[in-house]
Amino acid sequence: MKTLGRLWAGLAVFYLLVLAALAVASLVAQATEARGLFASLLSLLSFAAIVLLPLGLLLGRPRLALLMLLPVLVLVLSYGPLFRPRAATAPDNSFTVLTFNIQIAARNPESVAQVIREADADIVAVQELGQPPADYFQANLTDLYPHQAVYPQQDAYAGQAILSRFPILSEEYWRDPETANKYGHLRADLDLNGTTLTVFSTHPVPPVSFEDGLKINAHGTGIDRVLERARAVAGPVVLVGDFNMTDQFDEYHQITQHFTDAFRAVGQIGFGFTFPAEGPMPPILRLDYVFYNAGVQGVSAEVYPRTGTADHHPLRARLSLAANPASGG
Repeated sequence: MKTLGRLWAGLAVFYLLVLAALAVASLVAQATEARGLFASLLSLLSFAAIVLLPLGLLLGRPRLALLMLLPVLVLVLSYGPLFRPRAATAPDNSFTVLTFNIQIAARNPESVAQVIREADADIVAVQELGQPPADYFQANLTDLYPHQAVYPQQDAYAGQAILSRFPILSEEYWRDPETANKYGHLRADLDLNGTTLTVFSTHPVPPVSFEDGLKINAHGTGIDRVLERARAVAGPVVLVGDFNMTDQFDEYHQITQHFTDAFRAVGQIGFGFTFPAEGPMPPILRLDYVFYNAGVQGVSAEVYPRTGTADHHPLRARLSLAANPASGG
């Protein structure tokens, strides 16, 4: 028991030093992308304290074990609100939105189409769309979604689509100049029984890549550009997609200064993790979001359990137009 106690103590000291280093790095790093990565890793590693704390008490190391209360407290403050009921009553004018990153499912578009059918959302935003799934959706989902803004790309990372039961009044696809060969964005104006709802489906470049060695990417710039467009809309706006960030990023807080995070506001009880959806481990990151402005109200949100062969879980939210949607910009 003493040997196990000493081993645990050594591990605990190393663990706490790593957390301290990450905390300092998340505060002093120059690039916002780097700060977000350090803060996200700090949050993720803090979960280990839930196991280390009782183990240290059992091994007779109470003083050191009690230091684990610090990361546990951080977790409670960060995620505690996600474990209380938050859903609202659905009004008559409610509608559902599904955001779904499907790239890995290009090998089996039927599986993704089946998930989309089962989810039965009124509006579906698809990221990482290649040509095979785009062709399949247009051939097999028009009965559910007669209105489609579909922009497949040879590099599927940049592909986007919005499938809708509501008429599409206008649409615009674009890429950020800094990442011209990857990562597209899509805007569609929808007619919701006489009210124009603007939907943005976004997929900013990841904050870090390893294609040519470790590289910090212009993730924050991509967020700035889509947020500028979304804030310029005078009416109700829904901003969805795979944002390639956790809620520990500066960019997340930048967005939530102007838009509401549907899962945090009205979501199911839980962490809302959407990635990864494949492999032996459960999802450990929340990368996919539905945000809305003051022209929209949240009703409920959930991580959809089925994924087909996609590597992200879809996120489905029920929303409604605000009482005075024209003032939602």
